Amino acid sequence: MASSPIVPSPVVETLPVYVAGRSIESVRAEFGIQDILKLASNENPLGPGKAAIRALADAARSMAVYPDGLAAPLLPELSRMWDWPAEGILVGNGSDEIFVLLAQAFLGPGRRVLVSEHTFSEYGFASKVVGAQVEIVPMSGYHYDLAGFLERIEGISAVFLCNPNNPTGTHHGHEALASFLRQVPASTLVVLDQAYAEYVETDPVQARELLAAHPNLVVTRTFSKIHGLAAARVGYMVASTEIVASVRRVKAPFNVNGPAQAAALAALSDRGHVLKSLETNRKGKIQLMRGLRDLGLKPVPTEGNFVFCPIGRDAAAVMKAMMQRGVILRATGSFGFPQAIRITVGKPSQNRRLLQELRTVLESIPPEST
Repeated sequence: MASSPIVPSPVVETLPVYVAGRSIESVRAEFGIQDILKLASNENPLGPGKAAIRALADAARSMAVYPDGLAAPLLPELSRMWDWPAEGILVGNGSDEIFVLLAQAFLGPGRRVLVSEHTFSEYGFASKVVGAQVEIVPMSGYHYDLAGFLERIEGISAVFLCNPNNPTGTHHGHEALASFLRQVPASTLVVLDQAYAEYVETDPVQARELLAAHPNLVVTRTFSKIHGLAAARVGYMVASTEIVASVRRVKAPFNVNGPAQAAALAALSDRGHVLKSLETNRKGKIQLMRGLRDLGLKPVPTEGNFVFCPIGRDAAAVMKAMMQRGVILRATGSFGFPQAIRITVGKPSQNRRLLQELRTVLESIPPEST
């Protein structure tokens, strides 16, 4: 095949390719293992609730019809939940799309953006793809350094915050975020990604209160985690009606498919599944933290549905050895932690299997000198 003479945009050459967690299918194909446990991508180990599954199946009968372009069936329930105008809510194809839409609406060449090191890469990606300049704020330990953000806030167009943070699981409580927002210029857009907000047990952020006080704030949530709908790709943002109106201008006409909308709407009312998921996560966190400590490791306390743990070894080698044993976890080299892993909190039997296999693998791979 002849090479193409078409030259990509200079921006494209600066964009790293997103490193996703390994899928069960790819590991099965590579290692020939049938019984595979995946605890790598912060998915809900219980899967979706029965109500969402039924709604998805029923909606399949209408797949010949275009979905509502604004995901209008979801808006009244989200508006009720948040006590917020429906015009101040926008549903997207996962939170990832919302970050890109925000960048398209408010960023571009000449705009500067602050993101933390060791965090979700899509904030930087969304900003760079529209030509904005991304500046990295170093972490303080395994936490966002909010004071470090404020020291560099002058002239910044947007700030992206992940709270709890992926991959470290660390979290800033309500007053810390409120104090931060009071010191951010009103002209700076603040995007608060709360993908794991439902799992927070210690000092949850009262996002509705912060939104009412700060018109420059955008809060994003997802159905991928607590509701178990990662494959459906549904997320949403809550913000001022003016911000949402601008984002709607750059949104594709039918960005969220109809079955996904139906499943998400059903999930919102399935409180039983949410409570069961929270209880599974609460017990699983304790099980994993104790188990990792028993292995001589020091996992970082988490407010998410995953545990971040330094291992003092090449994480990529540990991940490969674990996959050879039929267990997928996440090496965090792509986040800037080449000697750490991230483990999704699973069901009790899943956590036990992971810890047993990890003990064997760690005994076979010696620690690296630091």
